[in-house]
Amino acid sequence: MATKEKKTTEQRPSGSDEAAGFWGRLNDFGERHAKLIIFLSSALIVLTVIIFAKVFYDRTLAERASRDLNQAETIEQLQKLKEKYKDTPVAAEIVYRLANRYCEEGKLEEAEKEYTEFKSRFPNHPLKFFVDKAYTSLIANRKFLKEDKDLRLKIRTLQTHPEDRAKARQLLELIPEAQRKVLEEKTSSLFLGPVRLPNPEIHVEITGKGTFWVELFEDEAPNTVYNFLKLIEEKAFQGLKFQKGNETLKVSKPVPYTLGFEKNEREAKQYSLAVRKTPGRDYVPGAEFEILLRDTPGQPDLMVFGEVKAYVNVVQKAAAEDAIQTLTVKSKRETSYVPKRDLRNPEMDFSIAVARGSFTVEFFEDEAPNTVANFVKLVEEKTFDGIKFAKEGERLKLSKAVDFSVPFEKTSRAAKQWMLIARKTAGREDVAGASFEILLQDQPDLKDVVVFGRVANSHPFVGTLGSDDAVQGVTIVYKRETQYEPKRVKP
Repeated sequence: MATKEKKTTEQRPSGSDEAAGFWGRLNDFGERHAKLIIFLSSALIVLTVIIFAKVFYDRTLAERASRDLNQAETIEQLQKLKEKYKDTPVAAEIVYRLANRYCEEGKLEEAEKEYTEFKSRFPNHPLKFFVDKAYTSLIANRKFLKEDKDLRLKIRTLQTHPEDRAKARQLLELIPEAQRKVLEEKTSSLFLGPVRLPNPEIHVEITGKGTFWVELFEDEAPNTVYNFLKLIEEKAFQGLKFQKGNETLKVSKPVPYTLGFEKNEREAKQYSLAVRKTPGRDYVPGAEFEILLRDTPGQPDLMVFGEVKAYVNVVQKAAAEDAIQTLTVKSKRETSYVPKRDLRNPEMDFSIAVARGSFTVEFFEDEAPNTVANFVKLVEEKTFDGIKFAKEGERLKLSKAVDFSVPFEKTSRAAKQWMLIARKTAGREDVAGASFEILLQDQPDLKDVVVFGRVANSHPFVGTLGSDDAVQGVTIVYKRETQYEPKRVKP
């Protein structure tokens, strides 16, 4: 009789049995490798302590070096500090101070060595601009002491003030040639002491009117003068026509960069060359200047960087639509004229519905590049067209729901009146993808905001906007020649 086979089923462990098995295996692993785990944990702790100690040590060393430098007065003290802190962030300032001290004590050869070392070791340091100027002056002084001093002291007559030379040359041209030669021989020059570096001189020829001479004030406005000489080298003004107003002759050319405003003590007198700060901004246009036709006091946004020194009658005859034929650099210092030019910030015009008006916004692209790139993209996508403002206390808010956010970019700008801000999302490191606010008052206590632009004009009008006002359209006035592809994060 056949027997039936009994079917057997394999018993699987329950969930609690599996968990117990996992922890048991983990415990066994820990017992077998306990020494290794303890070693790795100890090594990680030691490494962390070393890193924090190194950061703290570097910070403390830099602070101590800065304190010692402030207390150092003699060459010997500075020499010791140079060796002691040669590999710290303060090393460049020590070398600079040591070179200056050598100059003050008349040790020009040693000073030249220190300046040369600075230029070699720290070519991109912010102090290099001052080192270059000091080095140029030092070389001129050494040349004077070596070659010119004895010769100059033998001459018995004094030279006129440098600013009177152009006038003197004009007067000499009125004298018959024979008498002029005799007079020139009698008016030999004498410089007492080291050479005073002359300012650059340029000649400006106006088509059909003549040529006038200009002195540029390099010491008072170095970067503006550097840029002006660079523009002449680039022939940027050649062929441009003057724009004549009641008080100025103006020449302007659109360029994609701007210059920092260099405030100085020069008075805005008749026949001065000046640049004017762009309204609502902190910079001046990169290729623009004015000749003042009358004294113009009390204008803080005007900065003088040169003056017409000879042939002002040519300036007086200049009219609107007269063109610059040539600009010629007649003399300049032995300096590397490399101006600091900043890329122009993007700008947009916001027009408000029902012909209410408009206002312009400047964006800080260098400080918040992705936030600005996202805003440019939103405008190109017409995201804000038809959206109404929401007035929340001393803020105007414009917002639209989108399915993305952008990373939060921390900036150093203060949350002041008329600034554009975007708020960090609570508990996250991003900001809403299509939301911004305009501050109607200074709000210094605001935290976790990115300041990425400001209203550049029409401030009273912006202050009247409320919850019933809608954006009719946003027009891009200017943007850089870059691809605006912002980083957008989707949930």
